[in-house]
Amino acid sequence: MKPQNLAMIVVGSVVGFFALAGLAIVVALNLFPENANPRHRFVGRPAIKQPIPMPPNVAQIPDVAQMPDWNVNGFAAPVAQEKLKEIRGPIAGARDFTVSGPHSHDNLTLFLIHGQDTMKGKQIVTLHDALKSGQAVVHDTRTNTLTVENRSGSDLYIQSGDIVKGGTQDRTIQYDLLVPANSGRVPLQAFCVESGRSFARGGEPVAVFGGSTEQLPGKNLRLANLHKQSQNAVWQGVSKIQKDLQRSLGDSVQSALSTTSLQLTLEHNRLAQAVQDYLNDLSPILEGEKDVIGIVVAINGRVHSADIYASADLCRNLYPKLLKAGAIEALAERNVPRVDLPDAKSLQAMLVVNDKEPAREQAVNNRIRMIRQESQANVLFDTCDRSQNNLVIHRCILVK
Repeated sequence: MKPQNLAMIVVGSVVGFFALAGLAIVVALNLFPENANPRHRFVGRPAIKQPIPMPPNVAQIPDVAQMPDWNVNGFAAPVAQEKLKEIRGPIAGARDFTVSGPHSHDNLTLFLIHGQDTMKGKQIVTLHDALKSGQAVVHDTRTNTLTVENRSGSDLYIQSGDIVKGGTQDRTIQYDLLVPANSGRVPLQAFCVESGRSFARGGEPVAVFGGSTEQLPGKNLRLANLHKQSQNAVWQGVSKIQKDLQRSLGDSVQSALSTTSLQLTLEHNRLAQAVQDYLNDLSPILEGEKDVIGIVVAINGRVHSADIYASADLCRNLYPKLLKAGAIEALAERNVPRVDLPDAKSLQAMLVVNDKEPAREQAVNNRIRMIRQESQANVLFDTCDRSQNNLVIHRCILVK
């Protein structure tokens, strides 16, 4: 056989092999579309079919499909008005709130919400403090459902938007949660805030997360996480705030270790220096205040969010995270035109809940239920604790 003919046969065989392989991939994706859906696989790796081995003496977590009261479709269940009064327990009404402020630095303004402490005397540990002290461990399962162990003797509070650092990707927690003392492993829904990584970063542990020092900065990221409930929307929000911060500071705040990591951006020295004046001016505003149960955040004169808690101590412990997140959002929007701040009456009206607005519920687990109500201007989320007569432990209002 002539060399030219032999070469043509070899080339034809190779081309044919790759064509058949490509056709097989297309057929497989059409037959099994769940493998192409990022909600059903770990980013950067094929879907994991086998459970990850657990350490000894730790109970296995049931599959999500077997867990009671779990709705993977988010706030899918409409709530009738008459039922709403049954499943949403006590919370101080807006007429019982007192709003003080404004407290401002540059384009960031905070108002304090004063009201009744409905959890006075109840010990609660935050995720930041629990991870720092070793009283809690968050495990990376390589899925969208992490697990958390509360090893303390108190309830552990985890807030939607808390970021956990490390593992095989930095994540943000999707729903509020109260984890009972000495809980064993409890499922924890999360989204990725670091696209592309699926391996250990530097010397960080890969099986667990090292800490939780940050909150999602900005109402848009919080809406993507809790309202849109979309991984792509979260990634887009991370990219946008990185670009906005770069525009505001005149230089990149992405880390060479992982350019897509929101956590590493929030730790960047350039950003830390830029927000320090905000923190210096606004950190002391809770000093001497014993009845502050909530914070309203306004940027460039526009209200962005309000967070109200059943516990004044819980509000105080969470304030540093809320303040830094607000400062970073303000820095990212420093070039946005400013308007006049709202008065106390306008803020009071924003905090009023209209029971006639459509409501949906999400059973996060057997203990925690979240209620969502949406108007043309705002989205409200109430986190209710069934073990405390459906007490609203956290009310979050995000302005669209």
